[in-house]
Amino acid sequence: MVGPDATITMEFAPQRMVWIALLLSAIGVLICLALLVIRAPRIRGAGDSPTAGIEVGSVAPVTAEGAALAPARAGVAAVAAGLLALVFMGWAVGLAVMIVAFVALWVPRGQLVLRFGGPALFAAAAGFVIAKQLLGNYLVDFNWMNLFEVTHAWTLAAVALLVLDVAVSHLRRAASDTPRTTPGSDL
Repeated sequence: MVGPDATITMEFAPQRMVWIALLLSAIGVLICLALLVIRAPRIRGAGDSPTAGIEVGSVAPVTAEGAALAPARAGVAAVAAGLLALVFMGWAVGLAVMIVAFVALWVPRGQLVLRFGGPALFAAAAGFVIAKQLLGNYLVDFNWMNLFEVTHAWTLAAVALLVLDVAVSHLRRAASDTPRTTPGSDL
């Protein structure tokens, strides 16, 4: 059978997301390099020391920062965090983030769940992969990563908890800085 020449174009659709992620990563690296090169503006009277006049404090991992939020404020912030995680990481991670965010914001020492939960999920995912590989002695090929699909949500949740810890610290510190008024105190 004789006919016109045809051109067939095949495209691997998931690769598009990989290219976007690589581009965003490259932009992030360039921003980090620019921050290394650009000098911070000097503080008048600070002398030649780049850290003069700056107070540096450490945060113990077993202490919560700032005051716990009221249940209503904690609930609103937790729903916002959960919806954000739901959009980017799926419903299971979104639900887990919402619950953990509420506990971290409302319970006085609830932030410890974030501080230990994220690294614990990373460790659990890594331990699962190592144990399953040692027991199964799987061939490392294109399909190898599909053998550990269950750990995908664990690592996404771990990243979400680590990012959430920064947001919770900010919200709790802001709540501590805001003076609370009681009814009748303005008289």
